[in-house]
Amino acid sequence: MNRATITAIVVTSVVCLAGIAAVSQAEIPQTISYQGKVTDAAGNPVADGSYAMRFWIYDAATAGNVLWDSGVRSVTLAGGVFNVVLGESPQPALDLPFDQDYWLLVTFAGVNQTPRQRLTANDYSYMASGLVPGTTVTGELSILPGKDRNEAAIISAENEAVTGIGFGLCGSTTTPGGAAVLGLSETTVGDAAGLMGLAYSQHGIGVVGHAEQGSGTNYGVVGVSDSPDGFGGYFEGKGHFSGRVGIGTTTPGSDLEISNTVEPILTLRGLYGDGSASIRMLEWTGSLGIRMRYDGVDGELQFKDNSTGTQIMTVERGGNVGVGTAAPSAKLHAVESGGTVIYGENTATTGSSAYGVYGKSGSNSGTGVYGWTWATTGTTRGVHGTCSSPSGFAVYGYTTLGTGVYGGTLSTTNDGVYYAGGLAGSGTKSCVVRTSQGPTLMYCQESPENWFEDFGEGRLVNGRCRIELDPLFLETVTIGAANPMRVFTELGGDCRGVYVTRGTTGFDVSELQGGTSSVPITYRVMAKRKGFETKRLEVCEAARTDSYLYPELREKEVREREEMRARHEEERARLEEERARTREGIERMNEEHDRAEAARAERRLLESATAGE
Repeated sequence: MNRATITAIVVTSVVCLAGIAAVSQAEIPQTISYQGKVTDAAGNPVADGSYAMRFWIYDAATAGNVLWDSGVRSVTLAGGVFNVVLGESPQPALDLPFDQDYWLLVTFAGVNQTPRQRLTANDYSYMASGLVPGTTVTGELSILPGKDRNEAAIISAENEAVTGIGFGLCGSTTTPGGAAVLGLSETTVGDAAGLMGLAYSQHGIGVVGHAEQGSGTNYGVVGVSDSPDGFGGYFEGKGHFSGRVGIGTTTPGSDLEISNTVEPILTLRGLYGDGSASIRMLEWTGSLGIRMRYDGVDGELQFKDNSTGTQIMTVERGGNVGVGTAAPSAKLHAVESGGTVIYGENTATTGSSAYGVYGKSGSNSGTGVYGWTWATTGTTRGVHGTCSSPSGFAVYGYTTLGTGVYGGTLSTTNDGVYYAGGLAGSGTKSCVVRTSQGPTLMYCQESPENWFEDFGEGRLVNGRCRIELDPLFLETVTIGAANPMRVFTELGGDCRGVYVTRGTTGFDVSELQGGTSSVPITYRVMAKRKGFETKRLEVCEAARTDSYLYPELREKEVREREEMRARHEEERARLEEERARTREGIERMNEEHDRAEAARAERRLLESATAGE
């Protein structure tokens, strides 16, 4: 038999249109079932048995290009009839897009059977799934008055269920780095959406994207828009995220993390009539918490108790900060109706620069720390500082010209400055008095030990005088064999001289050589202060850093300030370099984006021109 006749009985696709509803259960096979009958020249079926056959798909009825080749196959015939599945393993995959006419050529026993057979619509039916890789569906439809959205859709997937959990569109990928659903809007004008999903069910979901791969960078839903007015993702109504959200970072370390190398990192713009914007930070349940609000009328940042609306703190646009007041009149203005307004505490137990409160002024008439209390009753303090360090300072005031710490009072019975414990200083201790030359300093005498003094006068009568000390003075001093009093006398008349016999509550003055003179005397008595009897020439550790005592420290302070200033300048320069590099990086990114946009536009123009040809 030189030539056989092949009659195509049935050419069908394994998947018919009715099978499209099952695409979520199994992938549609990309194969074609082909059935035919082989007869001899007389029209009789060929003998039963196995024959060598080969199947080709061309892009033309004659000549043209081979698009697919099954290779030589052994096919069993019964009554001349055969059934084959094209594209079934071990044949090559039938991965044609089926977007044009194809012709099938059959070779039987090494002889090509002509003419070629054109594949009919049944062979293209599996394209209805839209799952063939590389498939592109295009169209030009728009919503007309009185028409439904689906009538303007190139591809429409609709779930009309009114109960249960239904999906208008469901996309799933198991490929690492893949996207379950990709919505792309390439228009450069208008409010174009990359992807839009609708669901009519009360529990339905417009778009569901689920990436099932447990590793790799995969996405449930990816939305990209190249339009400056479009949106890669757009939400109206509430939005819910059950996991962490990262803006500018793919590895958020908290529920919400925003990362950006260019300021500002976050902008809140108020929608109210006064341009206000606010943030609330509340407890898990209830309304207790803080509300931070920018007031668009007053131009200030306000912190309020969320439940009561009480304004706790205010930051004015000019930089003044108010705590307890909505109208701060200084860089820091704190108001409190009871208790402590500003409390400075340093709990360090070592070190020489531990300050509870540190105030410094460079003005020749300024004040490092100024405290004022106008209460007329109770125990009030203009400035109160606490420090636990043996070499620290509860209140430290320093100035290069004026007064480091100034305390004053208009009362004649109260103290401008009161200290508890010791009072030490490397300068002089003075009283200021009014003279014709102006306020004049009267200096205190210093002693290596703690002495209290008293002064008085008496009179020798027949050469004898007994002086009893003031009982109140005796309460403040210690007098005894270990701590005797010191007595100095001065005679107010002529006599043979006197000597003193000291006791514990007073002393006796007697004329020498049994004299009997009667003359006035004055005396000065000194005794050790009670509780400080053994104090003598103690070392003041706190003064080791006093640049008044040790001028070389002043040079060190200047040097340290210069080094700190240099470090700050270096840090400022480094930050400026980083900002410059960031700006350069952003400019490069913008340039690359512009180049990509230009290349994309050029590609679209080329494709349009090619399609027109």
